[in-house]
Amino acid sequence: MSPFRTAQTGGVFSNGPHAGHRELLRTGFDNAMFMYICVVTDDSKWLRKKFLSEFIQPYHERVGTLKAWLDIEYKGRYEIVPLHDLYAEEVILLPELEASIICHKTLTHFDNINRIREEHGLKPLDIIMSPSFNRGVSSTLIRKYIYREKYGRWPDGS
Repeated sequence: MSPFRTAQTGGVFSNGPHAGHRELLRTGFDNAMFMYICVVTDDSKWLRKKFLSEFIQPYHERVGTLKAWLDIEYKGRYEIVPLHDLYAEEVILLPELEASIICHKTLTHFDNINRIREEHGLKPLDIIMSPSFNRGVSSTLIRKYIYREKYGRWPDGS
């Protein structure tokens, strides 16, 4: 039995779901009966700031690939929510939300999520850290390899 009824996670979910995404999501489903999965939209300022953002697939492709993988094991146990800003307040302000599934890249956002919840009189979320911490699997690394394949060299700033 899962320790939580509902949890949330979020991200761009480009070039995947790759091994890091899958581990993050499995961690969520191992710990919660239902997951809100917030996916960064194409119009997000945050997305445009990502390194090599031109190699990030459009939102509908990322969501389609993600749903195809999720439906194999987790159909009916999740909802995909468009993430236009950093926090998807329509999700993080749900009173029934109990936990946040994070990785090392999203750890900095967790305190802000709980601050926003507390400002609205809601209980802080429990944190569940994905074991993918520091294993080197990332969409950024995959985009660097795509760049190298396309241009025959590593991108500047990598």
